[in-house]
Amino acid sequence: MNDKTFRNGFLLVAIASVSVIIGYSIFSNLLSSDQIQRSGGISSQNIPHSDNSSKSLIGKWIVISVNEDDVQIVSDGNGASIEFYEDGAYKASGGCNAMEILTYEIQKNMRISISTGGTKRLCSKDIVEFWDLNNVVTYELSDNTLFLHYKKENGTDGFFKLQMVPLSGTEYNSESWRNIIPVTCDYFSDGCNTCQRTDSRLKCTLIYCNEYRKPECLE
Repeated sequence: MNDKTFRNGFLLVAIASVSVIIGYSIFSNLLSSDQIQRSGGISSQNIPHSDNSSKSLIGKWIVISVNEDDVQIVSDGNGASIEFYEDGAYKASGGCNAMEILTYEIQKNMRISISTGGTKRLCSKDIVEFWDLNNVVTYELSDNTLFLHYKKENGTDGFFKLQMVPLSGTEYNSESWRNIIPVTCDYFSDGCNTCQRTDSRLKCTLIYCNEYRKPECLE
């Protein structure tokens, strides 16, 4: 066998090998595409879904209890409630501090962010403290029960347990905490801190107090 014959034979073998590789690649791609079509498309695990659960939060929720690090610190919400609105606003009322009407945002994978603002009073552990809403990271819905899970900067894990108030039927008769914001003035003392309403926003000093005076107007 001369060199020319050898080179021609080697070239034919190489071309045949490349053809086999290309053919196998095309066949594999076609097979994969066919499997995807037969299974209904690309796996849903690889596609992020939009979370429409925000509609499930809309309405008024009564605080049933609050837990931190597997210990129940609030066993009775005493009428404290959170009401979520369709426009992304919410109202928390009946807790230790008087909170502003602020906003919440539903994110993917049952995550939620909640903004907070209001008076700053030092609260007893057994009273609902809505400032912890600022630390809420996830939520969980189970029938008519809502859990808002939060994590504090010190590493404390906790959650609010709330129950939806039905539109009709059950009526919650519980004693609410007194309103510490005088309704007739824009500049007042809440019994400890000085607060002022400006452009529908509530701004207060941030002094922690052990004793409180009677709320009063300062104008």
